[in-house]
Amino acid sequence: MASHSFRDREEAETNFQFKQVIPYIVVRHKDQYLVSQRTSQQQETRLHNLFSIGQGGHITVHDFSTGTHLDASDPILAGLMRELREEFTLGPEHGCNCIGLINDNSNEVGKVHFGLVYELRVSTPLLEVAEKGKHIADWGSVATVRSYYSRMENWSKIVVDNLIRAA
Repeated sequence: MASHSFRDREEAETNFQFKQVIPYIVVRHKDQYLVSQRTSQQQETRLHNLFSIGQGGHITVHDFSTGTHLDASDPILAGLMRELREEFTLGPEHGCNCIGLINDNSNEVGKVHFGLVYELRVSTPLLEVAEKGKHIADWGSVATVRSYYSRMENWSKIVVDNLIRAA
């Protein structure tokens, strides 16, 4: 972590010399996955109206000092949980594990982001959208998740192709 740096977001989103580390979390309750659609009111215009099986966001300088109940010394987990809680209210958590990496240079979003993919399991299907108007969300089976595939953001397609197996 000693070699990190922070850049102005406007520059970071268009400067292909750097990749922003983004924790990307797949939330699961039993055999159901949290699926959301980003509306045109959320910040990243390149992802408007696309469906997602992962939730994520940018690490901030504050994540290096706040920590989380999962691991107070891990700014990636701190940022991941902060972002998730800004967007959704969920039931009690009972397991969070890193399950993969995404380095996708096929589009403008992927060229400036590097994904650390986590899976968070929750013990109840409680789900409330905290950022009302920015997301539409619900739980979906593997079949439901796959039905959104053609309208998913690229990272979600990668997760579905590699990690979400048919039931």
